[in-house]
Amino acid sequence: MFAMRKDGRKLSVMERRASVQQRSDASAGMRKSSVMAVSSLMPRISTETVPIRFEIADGILQMHETTETTNEVMCLRFSPDCTILAAGLADGIIKVFNADNLQLVHTLTRPDIAKSNLPCTGIRYIGSKKFDKSSVSIDIDEKGRDYANILIGSYTSGWIRFWHIPTSACVFEINEGRPSSQTMAVALNSTTNTFVSVGADHQIYVYDLDTRKRINVLEASDERDKMDGHKARVFAVHFHPSDPFTFLSGGWDDTVQYWDVRKPRAFRRIFGPHICGDALDVDPISNQILTGSWRREKPLEVWDFASGQKVADIPDEFGGFSLLYCAQWFGKDYVVCGGTQHNRARVIDRKSLNAVGTLGELPQGVYCLDNDRAPTLNKLRLAVGALKKIYLMRTTNPTAITTGRKASGITS
Repeated sequence: MFAMRKDGRKLSVMERRASVQQRSDASAGMRKSSVMAVSSLMPRISTETVPIRFEIADGILQMHETTETTNEVMCLRFSPDCTILAAGLADGIIKVFNADNLQLVHTLTRPDIAKSNLPCTGIRYIGSKKFDKSSVSIDIDEKGRDYANILIGSYTSGWIRFWHIPTSACVFEINEGRPSSQTMAVALNSTTNTFVSVGADHQIYVYDLDTRKRINVLEASDERDKMDGHKARVFAVHFHPSDPFTFLSGGWDDTVQYWDVRKPRAFRRIFGPHICGDALDVDPISNQILTGSWRREKPLEVWDFASGQKVADIPDEFGGFSLLYCAQWFGKDYVVCGGTQHNRARVIDRKSLNAVGTLGELPQGVYCLDNDRAPTLNKLRLAVGALKKIYLMRTTNPTAITTGRKASGITS
């Protein structure tokens, strides 16, 4: 069963984590009430020593590198050119690592971020987008080439910040002013002229990326017999890979909503997925949606984007279920997901639906992961976050790896 509050409502992803952490850290002091009012979704970090564990990677996954950060890892993202890996931490700091060896190359923070001690919840990169250099606070050449090094971070403090990675400078920031204060995720469209944000309230904000000005607010209507938007917190948002106007969002209300950035209401929805993290993805080749749910039954599902109809339920591994916080398409042949209960990340063959790789025996549940989206299997890399550790995995040849399960598979 889901963990519940006294008023009967389900606990959020962060509240569930906090509940588990509190039981293992009875000696930890209470946060100041002013901080708790804003950070109720966030975990309380224990100061106790974590028991020694021996992480196990098997199947097509091989452990390449590991590193330990200064705080709990909340989100991970490879850069578009796969040269760096950024990690957002529970204290709001973003650590930037070399994607080959996990050597720390930059730390993105400021004194006010350290003082607030509120988590970074999402990371995205602008890539090759060019701006008017007069609109930001760093010196850019006339072609705007340095904007390939801009990272966008979202925070539960309600801020969105634009970081220039080589100089570790925050060049622009937006105070969203959400009723809930908390911003949970951001996403950019395929033409990088629009980005959207979602938060602990049901509203979705649309921004022009050139001006960083809000241009639309999307939300459900007041009609009770219509589900044309979200009715609860939203934790995931993802643009269609080739349609710059259409994006998906998912959260607590057990729906995935289809949106057009130009229209205030959702135009289609999928009922069922209970999304509590970055567990929403769209495959650009098959045009299929992948959702991961924090629940015991049918947590991993595939849907047809055009119709919203279910394509497949991906069965859990023999020996137990996982409560999922994150899920992605992994290359053209695989799915990767991570969660709690068994504290593991799994790679699943999308044809056989067999688990072909596992990273298990982790010190805590897997709350974030990312892959480098390389076109060939031999070059695929996977980063997994658990507690304060980051695991960098590489794939090997999956020949003859199977668990013996017979299944119809997913079209790729």
